[in-house]
Amino acid sequence: MSILTKTLPAVLLAVACAPAPRTQAGTAPVTIPAAWAEARELTADEQVAHALSRLAFGARPGDLARVRRVGVDRWIGQQLRPEQIDDHEMTSTLARAYTTLGKNATELMRDYPPPNLLRAQA
Repeated sequence: MSILTKTLPAVLLAVACAPAPRTQAGTAPVTIPAAWAEARELTADEQVAHALSRLAFGARPGDLARVRRVGVDRWIGQQLRPEQIDDHEMTSTLARAYTTLGKNATELMRDYPPPNLLRAQA
């Protein structure tokens, strides 16, 4: 059962139980089109594309195949637990590019003293 199938009935129930919209005198109330109220199942590829466009910045090369392989529900679960995503390559890239990331406060103050301290020493 997909996440869409699990949550759509709750959304429809919330819309159905919402108070009637207020209208100005002489205007018709807002109605929800019947097509929207019908639960429609997306194909697997549509679910993958929808999840990537809603929960990420769209699909990059290889993302569609990877999410399809993992499964949409599992992929969403992984996105909700970022501490479990392996990002050692990014960490090592940043460490090489930005050597200050590995320094503590004492080392930073020694290597990059504040301007007012430099003026006082001069």
